[in-house]
Amino acid sequence: MEIKDIYFDPAYHTEVLSFQVNNGSGFLYEVYYDEDEHQYIQLCAGNKPLVELEDECYFISTHEAFLRCGLQDDEVLPYTWDTTYTSLQDAFHKLQPLFQSLMNGEYRLMLCECIPTKGDHSFFWNSEAGYASASCTYDDMKYIEGRPLFLYPSQSVKRYNPRQVEYYEKHPEAYAVAYYIGGFGCVLLDGHHKACAAAKCGRKVKTAVIVPVRTTHMRNPLPHKTDSIQSRKWDQDIVQNCKKYMTVIDAIHIEDIDLKTAQQIADATINQNVKEIKSYDIYSIALRLYADADQRLLPYVKCYLFDDFFHIYHAELIEILSKNVNEEIQKIFLDYIIQYDNIDDDLYQILCDNI
Repeated sequence: MEIKDIYFDPAYHTEVLSFQVNNGSGFLYEVYYDEDEHQYIQLCAGNKPLVELEDECYFISTHEAFLRCGLQDDEVLPYTWDTTYTSLQDAFHKLQPLFQSLMNGEYRLMLCECIPTKGDHSFFWNSEAGYASASCTYDDMKYIEGRPLFLYPSQSVKRYNPRQVEYYEKHPEAYAVAYYIGGFGCVLLDGHHKACAAAKCGRKVKTAVIVPVRTTHMRNPLPHKTDSIQSRKWDQDIVQNCKKYMTVIDAIHIEDIDLKTAQQIADATINQNVKEIKSYDIYSIALRLYADADQRLLPYVKCYLFDDFFHIYHAELIEILSKNVNEEIQKIFLDYIIQYDNIDDDLYQILCDNI
């Protein structure tokens, strides 16, 4: 096991540690197979599939994958490890037992903040239908590489323990561990209750993500028990908070805009009244600020929300603000209703629902 390099990767928007596995046990591995003109991938631990992903509908405007997830009733990996990390190097050394279970090859390790949904406002551990929308990788025929962002469970909800959730509500510094499976999707190997606590508190999940530098190996798939898929009714605060997170479509909108660029444009707009769109649109900049909980969001949005010249952006900007309403946003919505008489019915309803 050796570290090859540590560098900032703009594609993933974060610092990355590259490492090589030379004597891995291969306990954790991917299975690729074709069936009925569709391509599938399974992430497996030993002889047990953890998730199953189906790639379908290539070369359309929105390419979606579907996951059968939460298949295992028992522990995914027979290891325990420290889940607080001070750096990438610290995480690398503490996760050595896990890395020994990988296939031989090159991998990347990154420390991210992931969203505890499946990318569609659906709670990550909500396996009621057995499938969940996953990573969109095409938008108007433009390929979107994606990055670790949304989470999918490897374990059945039978393992849910409310006491563990209560513990991690008080310990947000603890990291989950996930395996990047493509697009914007990651499979949780450890940290299902950490993700539950994050959703309950309306925050993101600190996550150590393993990213394989893939080589495709076609194999026969492992069978899974269809009765492994369980469901439960989640607390309303979890359900409501999941509606506040951005979706995979939102992620595509902001994929080409890094936070620093969005902050610079917002500062110019707020401080100098420079309303130049250039290569970015107003909605995408606001969405990037929202995604990173940047304090510039409200003053930036107000620059456009009460300017008639930019009325075509009003509905989209109000939609962003309505994701996480507070007293200041309520006042903005009320002022908007007072200033404008002919508001679209649907928009008017959103405003009224959040005042």
